[in-house]
Amino acid sequence: MLTTYYVAGKIGFEGLFPYGAGQEFYLKHGVDVYPESVVVALDAKQKVAHAKSGLEIRYDQCLVATGATPVLPLIEALAQTGCTP
Repeated sequence: MLTTYYVAGKIGFEGLFPYGAGQEFYLKHGVDVYPESVVVALDAKQKVAHAKSGLEIRYDQCLVATGATPVLPLIEALAQTGCTP
């Protein structure tokens, strides 16, 4: 959400991370991160995530972050640079 402010020069690079960057944020807030663990099942009643590797991750709270896909608008200038949607 802060990218537009950064691109406009209103904030510096550090301003993109108001809550900390990298491991700093996770350590400060007690967050366990398993970025390479593909979850294949989630048992919300028992509060357990089951990873493809067989790892079972017990949790108090769970955030499911599935990622995103960028959308390129149909702008002629983008097509001229080789960027196509």
